[in-house]
Amino acid sequence: MEDLYIFDSEVFAYDWLFVFKKVTTGEYTIIHNDNDAVLAFMECNPLLVGFNNKHYDNHILKAVMVGYEPEVVKHVNDLIIHEGLNGWQIPLLQEHRIYFDSFDLMDDCQTGISLKAIEAHLGIPIEESEVAFDIDRPLTIAELYQTIDYCKYDVDATEKLMHLREAYLRNKVTLGKARGLSARKALYMTNAKLTATYLQARKPAKPRTDERDYQYPDKLLREYIPQEVFDFFDRMHDESIPADEIFSSKLELMVGDCPCTLAYGGIHGAILHYVEEATETRSIRNKDVASYYPNLMVKPLSAGQEYGYCSRNIPSPQIFADTLADRVRAKRAGDKVTDKALKLVLNTTYGAMLNGKDGQAFNDLYDPLMGRSVCITGQLLLLELSMHLLRECPTLKIIQLNTDGSEPKVKGGQLVRGIPAQGAFNINNNAVIVAKAIKQFFVDGTPPEDTIAASTNILDFQLISKASSKYSRCYQIVDGNYATMQRVNRVYAVADRMMGTLYKTHAQTGKDAKIAGLPTHCVIDNNNELSIDAIDRKWYIRLAKKHINDFLGIKPPRKNTRRINALKKKSLLLLG
Repeated sequence: MEDLYIFDSEVFAYDWLFVFKKVTTGEYTIIHNDNDAVLAFMECNPLLVGFNNKHYDNHILKAVMVGYEPEVVKHVNDLIIHEGLNGWQIPLLQEHRIYFDSFDLMDDCQTGISLKAIEAHLGIPIEESEVAFDIDRPLTIAELYQTIDYCKYDVDATEKLMHLREAYLRNKVTLGKARGLSARKALYMTNAKLTATYLQARKPAKPRTDERDYQYPDKLLREYIPQEVFDFFDRMHDESIPADEIFSSKLELMVGDCPCTLAYGGIHGAILHYVEEATETRSIRNKDVASYYPNLMVKPLSAGQEYGYCSRNIPSPQIFADTLADRVRAKRAGDKVTDKALKLVLNTTYGAMLNGKDGQAFNDLYDPLMGRSVCITGQLLLLELSMHLLRECPTLKIIQLNTDGSEPKVKGGQLVRGIPAQGAFNINNNAVIVAKAIKQFFVDGTPPEDTIAASTNILDFQLISKASSKYSRCYQIVDGNYATMQRVNRVYAVADRMMGTLYKTHAQTGKDAKIAGLPTHCVIDNNNELSIDAIDRKWYIRLAKKHINDFLGIKPPRKNTRRINALKKKSLLLLG
């Protein structure tokens, strides 16, 4: 888009700054404490894109466009940052009607991720401002230029994120176009909001109160399902039990040898520490129901097996059925643009039906009875199938059962790395070498020592450390001295005992705590200057072996605490 600009802002007691970068040319527009210059720039009707700008930068921009002095802009900043107000709640801004087009790359990202953390996971330098934001005076010229460089760096990092999310953005534009929305309007919406618009959903005049009126489907073969399962879900109809208690409850159940948990978010089960290789007499099979929840949401046909659990806020159930059919046709025809766009709708609708609280809708698709019906029926049907198979085939062993879909070949907190190809934006490049070592051990028996020794990419060894906004500072003990560090850091394990681990200080209590998951001895390398020769590969080998043993159910040998304490006492006496 010719008029697309990446932007970011910085605010101080007597200064504010905006950096706008035109995507097509790479040209920066930098404006400092000049309200008229901002107004002149905005008269060109740019399309602005930022990270967390819906919550922060858009409101700072509005305050500047209103004409407020830097001190007032700082007051708006503090109300958002320190008081936790939403921009539209601030009286100073409510009385002014100013509109401009923007979209936020933070929409539909993993919860809690920051731009600094994204920089860290992408392997680029992690830069935090060298100029303190609590300076109670105008910035010096040197401080202003430092801040400009810092703001430009964040704009560049935001541009990298935008390119990583290009497919997601194209999907939104495609969906918007199908419903007569401009690209600007579609890009501003979250997935859930755009999905509701695509399906033409409208909230009912009165909130529905039938969330607990679930009815079992007639087609369910109840004889294969234990009575305790029905007893568990029947509790929904007991109005004496609070809704919070009902919908947070769980039922533990054995499906053959597989321990499972049924709940109001789905069924999840797996045999822990299970390993088996396929042989000529035994095969391992991975069965996945295609578009499981969407098919449960399609309205019933005369001779079909559909159940019709789609939001009743959609004017015609045929709209959702057509969306599912159109997606299947596009996929078969190789039309990837339509396929991916419609997949976004199908995957978002279920969650949007439950996107509310206490009867109050956060989304026009909100229909909790239908959302609960999809989830409960989905569990019951899988349970019926599993129990039926176990009864018919005594040698069958179910090792995993999940309404979220069969687990991919690589799945789990210690294995999933990189940027997933589907869903909301997620990124995890933390200790990549350990994930590789675990995977290769189980796939082809490669010892973790061999995998870790073979890597020549230092970023495979990075550990991303982040102290949240609850903490006022982060520091490291180096050779017995305290060294202040950034809140987000790229950390590596080293053998140098002079290098300590990282700590964080709680903003309210002032208490210090170690940052979990880090080596006892580590180096901070936020600018990618460390040589790979400095890495303590043995630390990563030990970590990989620990996770491998955890999976296999091998517990570490118990320490003889009595002997250890006795030795400590003896050493103290000798030192005395």
